[in-house]
Amino acid sequence: MIESSLLTPGNILGNRYEIVRELGRGGFGRTYLAIDRNKFGEKCVLKEFVPQVSGKDDLIKAKELFEREAGVLYKLQHPQIPAFRELLRVDRGGSESLFLIQDYIEGETYLKRLNHRLSQNRVFSEGEVIELLHKLLPVLDYIHRLGVIHRDISPDNIIYRDRDRLPILIDFGCVKEVAATVVYQFSHAKVETRIGKQGYAPEEQMMRGKVSPSSDLYAVGATALTLLTGKDANTIYNPAEASWEWRKYATISPELGAIIDRLLKYNPQHRYQSVAEVLAVLPVVANHHAQSNSVPTVISTNNSTPINHNNKISQLKTIEISPRSNTSVAPTTTQLPTRDPNEWKKPARQVTKVMSVAFLTILAVSGVVKWVQANDPIGAITKQINNATTSVVNSIPNPFKSQPSVQERQQDLNQKLKQLNIPAAKFYRQVDREFYAKHPELNGRSLTIKPEDEKLRQEWQDLAVEMLAKRSR
Repeated sequence: MIESSLLTPGNILGNRYEIVRELGRGGFGRTYLAIDRNKFGEKCVLKEFVPQVSGKDDLIKAKELFEREAGVLYKLQHPQIPAFRELLRVDRGGSESLFLIQDYIEGETYLKRLNHRLSQNRVFSEGEVIELLHKLLPVLDYIHRLGVIHRDISPDNIIYRDRDRLPILIDFGCVKEVAATVVYQFSHAKVETRIGKQGYAPEEQMMRGKVSPSSDLYAVGATALTLLTGKDANTIYNPAEASWEWRKYATISPELGAIIDRLLKYNPQHRYQSVAEVLAVLPVVANHHAQSNSVPTVISTNNSTPINHNNKISQLKTIEISPRSNTSVAPTTTQLPTRDPNEWKKPARQVTKVMSVAFLTILAVSGVVKWVQANDPIGAITKQINNATTSVVNSIPNPFKSQPSVQERQQDLNQKLKQLNIPAAKFYRQVDREFYAKHPELNGRSLTIKPEDEKLRQEWQDLAVEMLAKRSR
């Protein structure tokens, strides 16, 4: 562990941040809770980063390297991601340090919530886990669109924010990787920092350092199992067989079980490759179970041992942080691939309605034809009626004609962007600007999967298709 000097309560850094207390120590220094004196005492988190450089010039270079390598983190503008405020360079009587300033939240990690339930012989219900997935997966979709992989998703890196009950994704593993890179470049000291936790990160990440959206989704699946079973993911995985042995600890629907099984496939190519693929099937399960199965599940007493991550692979301790309440959040298209939870019911109702109209129309026209045939010996009128009948029948919508789903249109958009070599994140931000300029009444809020936003989601996609068509001409 890199050595750092201890700050005490009352110390002030940068004439702005007043130390409240130490929160913990990690592989690159200490972490503190502080208040921002320039923002009416707003709480924030200071993560110390000691790059072990010899002088002020090297520290400036280290700061520039860190900001360049982690630049995308400062662009993350999402209400469920901690805001990265700044990287502060501090001279403390000849001792130079860098501090990463992040926002702080009042709330509990899902690990703490689970351990509280285990003490009462309870775990998370299927409905609660599905609800968590609905609220968390769009956050992953957002960072993946920007080319960011979290790398360290687990129950203790997700905060349940008290004020709005939303899951907040914290402690990005890519920050630690950047810190290790800077330390090595300036000191050539090997920092023991393996990104991820055993049982939650897939083997290709832990053993070979290979990451992708599917490796984050693997961690989401492992997290879901921990909440459902009350067992640390590492204890229900059989590395010799590369298999998960969770079904004796949890009874869930076959639909959700199949989703989790695919999230946790050993071969990355056999997993879901994007958040959109998961959300495309998840609402069907949610519609059956989210409302009726939201009460915490009672478990047997022999399953109630609290989980701890004291043996965490990650060296930087998780700190509970969140966006500031007054942060202006850039609108995103994160929720667009998500299907309306009730959408699976709609085709049957639509088919019934259209078929009823078609049957009554054809029946009425057929009656007229029979009457005319009996009173039209030369057949002139009959011929005109037959032509009219054909026209009416052809004008009736075909209820079985396949219409592209929201997910299919989104996948088609992503494919075309890739073919045209257009950065998806940049393009979608342009679409956002155009869309929200047309809808100032939305005040920049993100679209949801609720039925009332269905037309708006459709309009956003129509606009994206139109803008892409103009770009490809």
